[in-house]
Amino acid sequence: VWSWTHELSSGALPQTVTRVPTPAVATPESGDPMVLVAIPFHGGVARVAALRWNGTLLWITGPDELMGQADAGVAVCPGVGGDSAVVAAVTWSLATGSLDPVTHVTLLDADTGSVRWRTDWNTVSSAPLSLERALCPPVLHDVDGDGTADVLVLTSPDVGAFSGSNGSLL
Repeated sequence: VWSWTHELSSGALPQTVTRVPTPAVATPESGDPMVLVAIPFHGGVARVAALRWNGTLLWITGPDELMGQADAGVAVCPGVGGDSAVVAAVTWSLATGSLDPVTHVTLLDADTGSVRWRTDWNTVSSAPLSLERALCPPVLHDVDGDGTADVLVLTSPDVGAFSGSNGSLL
């Protein structure tokens, strides 16, 4: 049995942080099983941390890799065809100078935590802020049949499918 604590000392939690996202489990190319945790808000942005089974930190995203705040857990897809496993994270922030939320979709390499791509999605729907946020984890599935897992994101009332290759909206 082990525990891991991430200090939230470099930024006060905003009132909008109402939940801690569910962790995910993955076994990437390295063969070392890991637990992936979305950290809702740390120093102004969300983070994703990968922990080994013994609770030691494998990697954590830096302050410039994700944007905004995380309300949803991450999704993991094992490597296919020699490609390494990936981690999808969905976060949100308010557009500059407005109350319109922007959804940020980020695909990370599961072995290293490095960003493969990040895209911003302004859904421009009329849903209230509390509904527009992505509250459930993304889904990784090959939607377009090209052999690469694409990222599906749900915000109320919108669903977006993003190319696993480059993050473009399908």
